[in-house]
Amino acid sequence: MDRVDQTLRLWRTVPFRWGGSVPHVPGSGDCLLSVGEYMTGVDGLDVAGGFRGTYSDEAGAVAHVEASGGAMALIDRHG
Repeated sequence: MDRVDQTLRLWRTVPFRWGGSVPHVPGSGDCLLSVGEYMTGVDGLDVAGGFRGTYSDEAGAVAHVEASGGAMALIDRHG
């Protein structure tokens, strides 16, 4: 099983949660945090860690993404 399969299985077993959980529970988060967590598993850089626990609803997530220059800017930071 490859990393994508492992990640998808994890996402299906942990509830969706805006802003993730603090302390961190692998797989517990929203779309942005989940993709960030996947990327961390690939190269060890925690690009989404600063967002965990800082918002608790969709509006908060959107505000963080917009303040960061959009979803592509967050992805571009990772390289």
